[in-house]
Amino acid sequence: MSTSAASRLNDDIHALSAEVSDHLRDAATKTGDDARAALERSSTALTKAAHRLGEEVRHSSRNVGAQASAEVRDRPIATTALVAIAATLIGMAATRSVRL
Repeated sequence: MSTSAASRLNDDIHALSAEVSDHLRDAATKTGDDARAALERSSTALTKAAHRLGEEVRHSSRNVGAQASAEVRDRPIATTALVAIAATLIGMAATRSVRL
């Protein structure tokens, strides 16, 4: 996720969070149908925030996957070396945890 996209997402989440908080504060001061309406508005704002975050995560994961694939294609020897190092470290950690 680019810095600008992360910044926009952060701004959106803060704005929606503030909206949810406002609606919840409003609901706390009301009773009956007014409180129910404020809670519904809060629920709608929270649903929007969750949907926006989900969309951004899906978009970001596609970008990360594409970047990882490109790195593997561009640097196959380095990728193989990193996988070998990771496998060695995992093996060492597993062996050590079995001994303990």
